Amino acid sequence: MVQRLNDLFWPMDVREILKIHTSSRQRQDFFAWHPEKNGQFSVRSAYHLATTVHDDQFAGGASSANPDGNRPIWNLIWQSSVPLRMKHTACRAASGALATATCMQYRHLATRSTCPICGIVDEDSYHALIVCSHARAIWEA
Repeated sequence: MVQRLNDLFWPMDVREILKIHTSSRQRQDFFAWHPEKNGQFSVRSAYHLATTVHDDQFAGGASSANPDGNRPIWNLIWQSSVPLRMKHTACRAASGALATATCMQYRHLATRSTCPICGIVDEDSYHALIVCSHARAIWEA
């Protein structure tokens, strides 16, 4: 095993890898969804996480340049065990950079900021991904 590590990594990395203690239980690794106690992913827990992130964002946690250096939303996004493309989408949503009707109107690329699907309210990231009746139908499916 050490020879294989030496073939793949630098010597200083091999020394650090060899310091890792493995479990004595010899259990197989598995993916776990950290917001749930049982580790199982559910649309309900993802919805709850998304609404919590939105509430935290408007409580002052979304800035990547908080004066105290605390970055809970960004840490939550980048430390999550989801595909990279989902992390990028979450970052764009948290920073207000998704191509929503409100964003498009702000950039003078659209004349209306109303949600094109429900037509009721202005479409921002939170509305498009969580609140809109069509988005909610997907989350609840």
